[in-house]
Amino acid sequence: MKHKNVLYIGGFELPDKNAAAHRVLSNGKILNELGCKMFYMGISHNEECDRNILKTKEVKNYGIDYKVKYPNSKIAWFNYLYNISSIVSLIEDNDIDLIIAYNYPALSLFKLYKYCRKQKIKLISDCTEWYVPQGNIFFKIIKGLDTFFRMRVIHPKLDGLIVISKYLNNYYSNKNKNIILVPPLIDLNDLKWNQKINYNNPVCSFIYAGSPDSKAKDHLGKIISAFKGVNKEFNFSILGITLEDYNKIWQDSPIPSSLNEKIKFYGRVSNIEVIKNLKKADFSIFIREDNLITKAGFPTKFVESITAGTPVLSNKCSNIDDYLIEGENGFFLDISDVSTLTNSLNFVLNQSRDLIDEMKLNCKKYSRFNYLEYKDDFMRLLSFHK
Repeated sequence: MKHKNVLYIGGFELPDKNAAAHRVLSNGKILNELGCKMFYMGISHNEECDRNILKTKEVKNYGIDYKVKYPNSKIAWFNYLYNISSIVSLIEDNDIDLIIAYNYPALSLFKLYKYCRKQKIKLISDCTEWYVPQGNIFFKIIKGLDTFFRMRVIHPKLDGLIVISKYLNNYYSNKNKNIILVPPLIDLNDLKWNQKINYNNPVCSFIYAGSPDSKAKDHLGKIISAFKGVNKEFNFSILGITLEDYNKIWQDSPIPSSLNEKIKFYGRVSNIEVIKNLKKADFSIFIREDNLITKAGFPTKFVESITAGTPVLSNKCSNIDDYLIEGENGFFLDISDVSTLTNSLNFVLNQSRDLIDEMKLNCKKYSRFNYLEYKDDFMRLLSFHK
């Protein structure tokens, strides 16, 4: 494999503003260790972001960082969805010979595909979702066509695919021969994983970290309803949403006054604060429906919890059953209805402190999300000749 100048493009906001940023930087670290020079073109919500992409250049410890202003008008969205001039500028200015497109819009991706074919540049997609459009009929049609074209037509044509889940790996296995399955990855040397936390919970403590809304993958309201029937003392910390927001979204699952001291909302916090609070908890918890969105994706919060040393409580969604071993690093929840979910929580609350401590230690030793474990996969991806 020759050394390459690699450009990673997509809707990520470096270095840590969204889950996409964490994934992209972890993958980029692997490529850097394989001898690649990394360039990134993400997005910025800064109103002062220069329209000339070359003037946004910043040299970072993770590579060369460029940004496009997040589109906030119809014209800006059209340019983002169709115009690839900024990408071409970066390619020409930096002698790029490999592009990785993170969940990139179909029209731009197709134009980029044709451009790369002419210029003999490799193009790979990093695919982490299968979006199901919601909203008004016009948006559903546009977004539905975009998803169909990207997932079913363009991806099989590309020089390779990085997919996040077993579902996507199985779907593309006979459509694109150069494919690797890469879950969300972490760098254990990052300071946030090495924060020293005093861990001493008088009662079993649970944590949820996310920013759900009424259309979210996570069903926080069902979890709250199940906690109403548990038979032991507990604490439940909820990060990423306020009590007021919760009451607006889940009006049918209000929090009774008897649980006001047990369930606490903390609103939005930084990622480093999320990790700190995860480390303090006995268990993290989330549940998701079994649908195309959850099958195709993979929960980053699962990876963060295990790496923070906190066992996970969840239903079987995506392919987390490839990583969660009951009684070792978590438990599966029965979410058939609120009653069965309550029974699952009661089962967890009846576990001994010694077992919980042992499970937390098992999580700290778990290595399957360490980015160094995937160097051979990326080597194979880059060495493939179509």
